[in-house]
Amino acid sequence: MRLRTARVGMALLALGLLLSGCFLFQPQVEVDFDASAVEGGQPLVVSFAPVTEETPVSYAWDFGDGAMSNEADPVHVYKAAGTFSVSLTVELADGRVGTETKTDYVTVSVRVMKSSSPAVYWINDRGVLKSGGRAGIGETVIADRFFSVAGMEIVNNKLYWLDHSQQSVYRADLDGMNKETIVHSRELYYLPWDLAVDSAAGKVYWVTLPHDTAVEAGDYDWVWIGGIHRANLDGSNVETLVTYPDGASEYATHIAVDRVLGRVYWSLQGESSWKLQYSPTGSWIPQTVAGNLPGSVRALSLDTLPTVGARYAYYVASGKVQRLHVAVGAPLEVLTGVGNYPSDIAVDALEGKLYVATENGIVRANVNGSEMEIIFSTDDVDALALY
Repeated sequence: MRLRTARVGMALLALGLLLSGCFLFQPQVEVDFDASAVEGGQPLVVSFAPVTEETPVSYAWDFGDGAMSNEADPVHVYKAAGTFSVSLTVELADGRVGTETKTDYVTVSVRVMKSSSPAVYWINDRGVLKSGGRAGIGETVIADRFFSVAGMEIVNNKLYWLDHSQQSVYRADLDGMNKETIVHSRELYYLPWDLAVDSAAGKVYWVTLPHDTAVEAGDYDWVWIGGIHRANLDGSNVETLVTYPDGASEYATHIAVDRVLGRVYWSLQGESSWKLQYSPTGSWIPQTVAGNLPGSVRALSLDTLPTVGARYAYYVASGKVQRLHVAVGAPLEVLTGVGNYPSDIAVDALEGKLYVATENGIVRANVNGSEMEIIFSTDDVDALALY
């Protein structure tokens, strides 16, 4: 009996050693990662990229400052000074897992930064206002009556905005002085609808809508021709880049510029869906990021980061703020409950904040939609910009 028991024990021990060996000698997942920068002043923008021989099905990044990501190649902004360890864990389709940790990998030094809350400028039917002044109301910069404004940006200490009703693009100093008309498109038979400014290239872009109603102009009738146009920042050297004639099935409605990568993005509206397109500012060859997206776009903004450029396009459609990855075109709903007709959005990518212009004021939230709050309870806001 003892001999039989001993044989069974030896068999179980051998089986255990065999199974242990299978796990022990199972090929390990080799994983590494690179970073665009490992030291610098705050806020430090770092792009991470995995290095693997096989293609993982999932990624888990830990940036060492409490932030994590499941993206394959995330971009992280280190806001606080310090030294941070970074780790990446990947999983393959067969269940194997690999982890790489780099201790004290990123060092962020103290740098004098601007206020974490940027100055917010906006336009309503009473004029141009900015954050400050009386709490929740703002300070008047330009006391003027605007009837139909869309698109507002701040570049080189200048305000740029577009007025539908006046068919013009304006600019002024940040204190409201030296207001001037830089592009008057009435003479060009255009109906301007949105604008974006590229400070790096020194260009202002605007889109115009096609219009199927003939309007008398002297001895003949004409219709507005839709398109994408640009000029120098002072309004000189006007160019038409794309045209959408009367009756076009698709036409551009909103526009945004990635000043770092030199790309212009725009929404191409169809009968019941739209596409996100872009073009390098040099070659101007339109390319589609994503198509057949439901609804109509009412605003478009990019989360452009220094040295990295834009990764997401934020837009308003069907009364909701959504975002779309500019590389893979995967739409995601970000923010709801901002009213029926949000009119404009702006993104502070360094602070991870989203600003939305609504009929009840200006809403601020994290870029993932959390911690939404009304920061200015003002009347209907037509357009806004951050400085």
